Amino acid sequence: MPTKNYSIRFDADLMARVDAITRNRSEFIREVVLRELVVRGGVMPVGSKKKSFVPPEPDPVLSAIDAAKARPVAPSGRQADAAALLAVIRSKRLSPRRAEAEMGWLGLRYGNAEKLLLSSGAAVLDGGFLVAT
Repeated sequence: MPTKNYSIRFDADLMARVDAITRNRSEFIREVVLRELVVRGGVMPVGSKKKSFVPPEPDPVLSAIDAAKARPVAPSGRQADAAALLAVIRSKRLSPRRAEAEMGWLGLRYGNAEKLLLSSGAAVLDGGFLVAT
């Protein structure tokens, strides 16, 4: 595959670190860029075969950062949340807003549980109030 020359500016300290690792800067930079394309974007290097291609292990530091950013998943699941919401609306006559405040759930958790109850027919809206059927 034909290549094209590009000019990239690096800090002198960074290039000194690269020089300490390898004598061929261009090849080193090319390998690092290809590896990062695979890790971050799932792009296979040109010329590799699907069956023989094994992506490199992701950087453990980046993996830890990604794991820290991930939103924790509720252990109960949507159906258990819907069951808990159904129990509350069976005991009280609540508007959707009051039911959400009563449950104290953040984000889409309440909305998903309410949607599941309404779509399954386990609850209906009657005069602006949630009613168990």
